[in-house]
Parts: sequence; C-alpha cells; structure tokens
Amino acid sequence: RRIHRKSFAERDRFALVFLGGLSPVARLEDMFHALKTLSGRFPSISLHVIGEAADPAFKESLHRLAAGLGIDGMIKWHGLVSDSRTFEDMMTGLGIALCLYETTPASYSWYQLPGKVFAYAACGLPTIVSDKSGPVTVKAVEENRIGLATSRDGLSDCIAQIFEDPALHKSLGENAAQWAVA
Repeated sequence: RRIHRKSFAERDRFALVFLGGLSPVARLEDMFHALKTLSGRFPSISLHVIGEAADPAFKESLHRLAAGLGIDGMIKWHGLVSDSRTFEDMMTGLGIALCLYETTPASYSWYQLPGKVFAYAACGLPTIVSDKSGPVTVKAVEENRIGLATSRDGLSDCIAQIFEDPALHKSLGENAAQWAVA
C-alpha cells in the first residue's frame, strides 16, 4: 500500500525488468535472446537487471553474450539494490517483469510462489513466468490474471502479445496491483 505506482501512461511500457540474483537458473540468457528477437519490432525495448552475480565469471559471460548479440546498449545493469524502496521506485516506471525460473518437485519453489512475484505485483507489473515454474506459480499468475506463463521457446511471442495489446498490458498490471494488496 505504501508503494506509489505510476499510471500506465507514465510507464516505459517497453521496458522489461528482472530482479534477483544473477545465476544460470534465472534464465537471463533467454531474456537476452528475446530482447534481440524483439528489438526490430519494438525499437525502444530495454531490459533492466536489478541484482548481482555471486560468480563474477558468470556476470562477465552475460556481458559477453549481450555484446555478441548486439543488445548491450539495451540492457541497463543496476547491480545490487538492497533498499526495497529504491528498487520499487525503479520498477513502478517499467512495463513487464520476468520470472523464468524452472523448478521441480525437489525445489521449495515448486510448493510456493517466489517472493519476487509479490514484489513485481506490488509495483503493478504484469509478470511473465516460465510454464515450468511449478504449479503454484503458474496457477497464481494465470488465475489472478497478473501475468502470463510461457515456454522458453514462446518467450518472445509472449512479450510481444503484451506489448501489442495495451488494454491487456494495462489490465494485467492493474490486476497485479490489486492482488498484491488483497
């Protein structure tokens, strides 16, 4: 309730955001490939990465991949932002959140909703999750209409679907904000 959400008109609706630790399970590489695929259709597309890698070599590999794909200028690296008010203020001005973790029944995430989905919703962001995020996550996102679930191969099309339908984009964001305070 304390978060001041920007109106849909005030947001950079073509800005994607990822919040969390930078590791292979976050699937940032998939986000990068989607960014590359969509850059011709949506010239102002960008990706904001809020988080840090525990392994500096992994972070360097992400930077090399972005440069190799020619999208390094479309990615804004914010690093670790530990103050929730600061990253919430950043995220309320963006368009779509990404949570692409894949889980199995051996993971605690299979049985609960990742905390970042709550943070994204509280900022009024529709969230795209992996269809392999576990039944709790997929069900919560789809039943509450706070975002969409997609396969890895369908990520670009899923993002485009939201970008190309401002009414859907706005509705998912409004649903997310309402769900977060319920």
